[in-house]
Amino acid sequence: MTSRDDVRIEVWNRLKEVAFPDSRFHYDFGEFIADFKGSEKATTRLIAMDIYKDAQVIFVTPDNCLEQLRSQVILDEKIL
Repeated sequence: MTSRDDVRIEVWNRLKEVAFPDSRFHYDFGEFIADFKGSEKATTRLIAMDIYKDAQVIFVTPDNCLEQLRSQVILDEKIL
């Protein structure tokens, strides 16, 4: 049986293949959620969804990969 720590380490190792390092934490994924290749596409797909369009208030964590989403929420005049 694999422990949680083993799984976490495996995920972080795979994440290094697509993640962008953070200037504060580098590749310490225990400290932050990294931006990743394709995060712009993820934002585009999300804002096209009816649930986003219909929402008046959007909670977005301050993670690097969500910077574009936070900007879009403000541009769309939704409550962030």
